[in-house]
Amino acid sequence: MKRNVVRFFTMVVVFSLIFSMTVTTAMACTTIVVGKDKTADGSVLLAHSEELGDSPQHLVVVPRKTYNPGDLYISYAGAKIPQPAMTYSYIASTIFDKNYYPGDFTTGINEYQVSIANNMSWTRGVSEDAAWETIPGGVFWTEFTQLALERSKTAREAIELMGNLCETYHLSSDPGTMYGVADPNEGWFIEIARDGQWIAQRVPDNGFDMRANSYRIGVVDLESPDILHSPNLVQYAIDKKWYDPTKGPFSFADVYGEPANQADEYNNIRHRIVSEMLTKDGTTPKDLIGILRTAYEGTPSYKANPATGSPFHTDVRTVSRTNTEVTAVAQLRSWLPSEIGGAMWWSFCTSKTSPYVPWYYGTQTFPEAYTKGTMDDKEGSAYWVFDSLRKYVDLNYSRTIGTVSETWSAFEAKEFSNQASLEAEALKLYNESSPSAAAKYLNAYSNAQGEAAYAKAQELLASLKADATKYFNDIGDKNWAIQAINKLHEDKIINGVGNGKFDPDSNVTRADFIVMLVRALDLASTTGTNFGDIPQGAYYNEAVGIAKSLGIASGTSSNQFSPNQFISREDMMTMLSRALSAKNITLKESASDMSAYNDADTINGYAQAAVSLLMANGIVMGSNDSIHPLSLATRAETAVILNRLLMGI
Repeated sequence: MKRNVVRFFTMVVVFSLIFSMTVTTAMACTTIVVGKDKTADGSVLLAHSEELGDSPQHLVVVPRKTYNPGDLYISYAGAKIPQPAMTYSYIASTIFDKNYYPGDFTTGINEYQVSIANNMSWTRGVSEDAAWETIPGGVFWTEFTQLALERSKTAREAIELMGNLCETYHLSSDPGTMYGVADPNEGWFIEIARDGQWIAQRVPDNGFDMRANSYRIGVVDLESPDILHSPNLVQYAIDKKWYDPTKGPFSFADVYGEPANQADEYNNIRHRIVSEMLTKDGTTPKDLIGILRTAYEGTPSYKANPATGSPFHTDVRTVSRTNTEVTAVAQLRSWLPSEIGGAMWWSFCTSKTSPYVPWYYGTQTFPEAYTKGTMDDKEGSAYWVFDSLRKYVDLNYSRTIGTVSETWSAFEAKEFSNQASLEAEALKLYNESSPSAAAKYLNAYSNAQGEAAYAKAQELLASLKADATKYFNDIGDKNWAIQAINKLHEDKIINGVGNGKFDPDSNVTRADFIVMLVRALDLASTTGTNFGDIPQGAYYNEAVGIAKSLGIASGTSSNQFSPNQFISREDMMTMLSRALSAKNITLKESASDMSAYNDADTINGYAQAAVSLLMANGIVMGSNDSIHPLSLATRAETAVILNRLLMGI
C-alpha cells in the first residue's frame, strides 16, 4: 500500500524540537509484567500505558490468514519479510490512520494468549537528528508487535522472532525500543538497540519487572537460558568503544543506553515508585489498573496544579497521563482455553478518567463506537467521547475527579465481582457446546459493558458540565473556582448578584468580605458600638459589628471601616488570620519563607504574619512567582480562598 507520510515527517520535526531539550519525550509508555507465582490466581499479567501523544485508537479483530510460497510482508521502510503459510488471529488496539502515523498495532493478544506492548528507549550514539529517520529495509516498532502476534505461540517464540527481525532487518524510525511480552506461563522483556543488537530477559515466575523509557537489563549471565541476545552483542560494543572488558562486567543498559536518558528522572521515578507498588504478592488485574492510574498520590512525589488540582501538568512524570491513547492489562491463564483465559482489560485515553472493560481473545466483533473515529471524524467514536471527558476533568480536576473515580470504581467493581461466574458459564458452554458458543457468550457480555461505559461517559460529561452552571450561568470558564463557588452557595455563605449571575471577576467590597467570613466561620459576638460609617439598617451591619468586637476588623481610620471600598488581598488575609485566632483555630504550618516571591517586599508590615501563615498552609496561593498582596480580590478568588480555609480546618 502506498502511504502518505507527510504527517509522520511533520511529527519527526516536532520530535526533534522536543529532544533538543531533553533526551526523553512526553510521548512514551510504561509497561509491567508480573510472573505467575506472584499473581493472585496464577495468571501472568502484562500492563501497559500507550502514549504516542495524540494518535486516536480503536479496537480490531484480525483473523487467521493463509499465504502462498513467496508471499511477502512489506514493511513501512521497505523490508521484504517472507510470510509463513499461516498467521494467527488476534485482537488489538490500533492507530486509526496511517496517513497520520505510519504504524498499526499498539497492544494485543493472539489465539495462544501471547500479549505484547512496546516502550521506546534511546541507544547510545544515536543523534537527535537521526533518532526518527526511516532506515531503508528496517522494521517499525508497531511492525515488531504485529509480526510477533501473528507468528508466535509462546512469549519465548515472540522474543526469538523479534530478535531475528532486529538482526536481519534492523530497527527503523526509533532511537531504541523495548517490549514486554507474555503468555500464560511466562513473561519477558526484550530491549532492542540500533544496528541489529538486542537482549532479552525472562521475568521470574515469583517476581515482576517494569519499563519506563530506558534500558534496564544490567549485568546478567549471557549464557543463562533466561537470557537471549544477539550473537555479537558484546563484541559490537567493544568495537564501538562503548565497552572495555578490563573495566568490569558487561551491562547492556549501561553500555547500550544513552547515558542522559538512563539517568533521567523522567524514567527513574517510575522505576522506583512502580516497583514499590508491586512488592506485595497476590497481584491482580485491579492492582495493575490502580498502578496505571497513579499520579503518586500519598507520596512525597505527588504534585498538582494549584489552580485546577490536576496532577498532569507539573514537572513530575506520572504513570497516568493526559496524552495517553489506550491502556491495557492482559490477564493470561494457562488452565483455561484462550477464548476464556485470555482477557484484555482495555481503557481508552487517560486511565484516571476512563473505565476498563474486559474483552476476551475470542471476541469476533467490537461495538461500532470502539471501531470508528479519526483525527477528522469524531462523531460516534468511543475514543473521542473518553477524550472529551479526560480533557474536561483535567481542566476541572478538583471538582470532578471524585465523581469520575467513584463512577468508574463502581462500574469496575461489578465487572470484577461477575468475572468468576461469567467465565464459569463460558467454560460450561465451551465443554458442553463449542468454543465458538463460549466466545460468543463472552463477546456479548464485553460488548454490553463497552456500550454501557460509552453511554455512561457521555452522561457523566454532560452531568459535570451541567454542574458548572447549576447555580450561576457566568462561571463556566472559571474551572478553578466552580467547585468552591457552588459549595459556598449551597452552604449559604456566598450569594449571586441576581439573574442567575455570580459576577466572578468583579472585586469584593470590605463589607461583603466580612459578611462571607462571618458566615463561613459562624462567628458570633455581643456587638457594641459599630464603626461610624456603617448604617444601622445595612445588610452588613451585624457582620461588621461582630468582626469589630472580635478584633477582626480594625477599620481604615479612626472609627471608619470604609465598607464599600474594595478589599486587597493582604487585607483579606489579615482579616482571615484574625478570624482564625478569634475562633482559637491553629493551622498546621506556622509560617512560610516568602523570599522566593518577587513582590514579597511590597507586603505591608501589619499583613506580613497573616500572609506568611495562609501561604504556608496553602489557603492562599501565589502566581507567576508573585503574591500580589496589593491587588484587589475578585469574587471568584475569594470563594476559592474561603473554601480552602474551610477544607483545611
